[in-house]
Amino acid sequence: MRELLILKLTDIIREGLTNDEQVTIEGLGTFSKTHIAAAEKAYPGGKVVMMPPRDVIEFKQNEA
Repeated sequence: MRELLILKLTDIIREGLTNDEQVTIEGLGTFSKTHIAAAEKAYPGGKVVMMPPRDVIEFKQNEA
């Protein structure tokens, strides 16, 4: 039963984030997706690498 609950909760969070929505679970917190644009990263020694764009999942816990 617990495994089914976790799977359903994961599906709801994934679906919301896929649709660019925040997902708030009362008593727990909020999941959101943040897009990080492509950027150059300079390393010591002068090497410069282009970092690809990416999406990051963030979680903010509800304050008690």
